[in-house]
Amino acid sequence: GGASGVGKSSLALEVARRLTIGRIMSTDSIRDVMRVMVSDDLVPTLHVSSFEAHSRLVSEVSEGLDPVVEGFLEQSRTVAVGVRAVIARAIAEGTNTALDGVSLVPGLLDLSEWQDRAHIVFLLAADEDRESLHGHLVARAESSGARASERYMQNFKEIFRIQEELLGRAENCGVPVVDVQDLESAAQQVVSYVVDQLGERHAA
Repeated sequence: GGASGVGKSSLALEVARRLTIGRIMSTDSIRDVMRVMVSDDLVPTLHVSSFEAHSRLVSEVSEGLDPVVEGFLEQSRTVAVGVRAVIARAIAEGTNTALDGVSLVPGLLDLSEWQDRAHIVFLLAADEDRESLHGHLVARAESSGARASERYMQNFKEIFRIQEELLGRAENCGVPVVDVQDLESAAQQVVSYVVDQLGERHAA
């Protein structure tokens, strides 16, 4: 999991290559499929980016809560339905899978239901340096075109706020955080963690 633009997909690709994982899925793809199946009128927050979901909230946000976070979480809860289906399918097929995306939120996915049938390792990718994350977004936006660049820059505060929420949830849920400023180092950290986790579980 991780906020927009931190480098989740690049990290997932590199980790999958090193661990010889043949299937890589993104929650963006899952969300796109769900958008076709679920109308804008039915679930408005599903039909915008994670950092814009608050603009499509139907219900008022309770006092003291952050609308940006609440919109993001509402969208993530919806996408989590598709995420669970992808995990269940991978288990049924016995297929190793790397899954990345902003909708993988600590605390929203109960992984315990699969613990006897699969090894599922949940990590959060993050770039906690505000300037570095801004640079990541600029680079991503430039490769996506001018319109995308403008959207990312206009919503940088929202994206950073979502990352803060994810980091807080990761700490509360015991989900390890991987610093993605250096892709090589981040990939090695993830691979080492996965291998260690598998070793501990087999030993147990």
